[in-house]
Amino acid sequence: MYTSRRDFLAGLASALTFPALAAKAEQRVDEAEPHLQIAEQARRTAGSKRSLKLLLPAGSEANVKPVAKLFESLSGIKVAITTAPVDDVATELMLMESQQEQRYDLALPPSFSLPGLIDHNIIRPLTRYRDQHEPAVIRQQALFSAADSHLGEFYGYQSDGDVYLMFYNSAFLYGDGHKRFEDHFGEEYHTPTTWAQADAHIAFFHAPDQQRYGGLLYRTPMYLCWEFWARLHANGVLPLNDDLSTNFLSDAALEALDSLIRVTDYLHPQVFAADLESNWDLYGQGHTYANIGWGGTQKYLRQFYRTQERRTRCTTLPGLLANSGRTPVSSFNWGWNYVVLSRCDAPELAYLFMLFAASPHPSALAVRERDGFFDPFQKRHYADSSIVDVYGPEFLRTHNTAIEEAIPGFYVSGHERYFAAMSEYLWQAVQGNLRPEDALDALDKRWQQLHQQNSTSKISRQWQSLKSRYPSAYLEQIAL
Repeated sequence: MYTSRRDFLAGLASALTFPALAAKAEQRVDEAEPHLQIAEQARRTAGSKRSLKLLLPAGSEANVKPVAKLFESLSGIKVAITTAPVDDVATELMLMESQQEQRYDLALPPSFSLPGLIDHNIIRPLTRYRDQHEPAVIRQQALFSAADSHLGEFYGYQSDGDVYLMFYNSAFLYGDGHKRFEDHFGEEYHTPTTWAQADAHIAFFHAPDQQRYGGLLYRTPMYLCWEFWARLHANGVLPLNDDLSTNFLSDAALEALDSLIRVTDYLHPQVFAADLESNWDLYGQGHTYANIGWGGTQKYLRQFYRTQERRTRCTTLPGLLANSGRTPVSSFNWGWNYVVLSRCDAPELAYLFMLFAASPHPSALAVRERDGFFDPFQKRHYADSSIVDVYGPEFLRTHNTAIEEAIPGFYVSGHERYFAAMSEYLWQAVQGNLRPEDALDALDKRWQQLHQQNSTSKISRQWQSLKSRYPSAYLEQIAL
């Protein structure tokens, strides 16, 4: 269909003897559909290689299969897909390298794992291929690319717009809910704009004797970091200073942890055991007021709990209050980046597939899939009627706002070890085994040890690069 459209426009202009019109028609089609040219370039580049092997996180097959199918139909190159558990993609790549095997040409590891994969020479820089092949529309459309490059080299395209959001159950205001809220707080109900407000609302709506619960904020060790990270930033401090000292010993960090612990008394009783899907199921049942989530939460509610989804109000995360008003503090979640493995024997061809996948039309095909977890990450996605149907227009407006102002993940070497330490000490504090100040003191010491193990100079360069990708509005506020 697309090729014939191009031929029609160019042919029509030629028949009318308007060479300039022909050139403009070709340019318009190429800008809208660069995947056609990319697929043709891949066909010419492939030589005798007729397939690529791609490792994916389980659950993303639905997103990638239509892209791979379209790529094969246009280029003749088959993309064979293998999956690994979502927590094990980077581990599988590390194992493959230790055994000196070439099992895959490309992979889709979590964005935060790229610095470690780079350190072990498992993925290759792709700057020269990007400079040679990337059309301008790819950068123009991208809304979040903080993980794509590392210390001046380009490594791979973001494929998933993971950004944290808050969900509030409006059914808690039915009946006399509005009046009770006004009597208690002395003002009309509004969705919270700060963590202090969110915590107060969660406590107010918590009525376990009526099987109504204030919140479903995650309280498993692995997921505690997400909320603490958001609360820390909303309290106006970065995790690290320029000299790599942490801010975990600050009053802001102690308040972030204290508030996280205090609100735990008003959460659903199953939060200590709930993983991702069970959290979504519990929230979908409609007995809980507040939850933290992202696009995957919305997809799940809209697919399996449509009544509850219609009652849900979605907002950006609670933000930072400063002299000039509230600054949103959105935070990026996992994300997944296409990368080319160092052992790939056709790196340019592999790059062309990932460029194809990142171009507007194929990437929209991926995000449209209800059964996959990729969320919008390009401007065009928010105007795609199929994507609007999957998520709903109100959610997409909130998501678009959040991703444009998102704080990047902690993309440094040894990310997993840094966050494993955070999980360990936060969990000990939530369980009451450590005082909050002692947990943060232990966390500070552990991060300083990790700096030394990872090379202080390298972590310093990575942190400065990462800090430069923070939203300017946030950095300006915390400098006040």
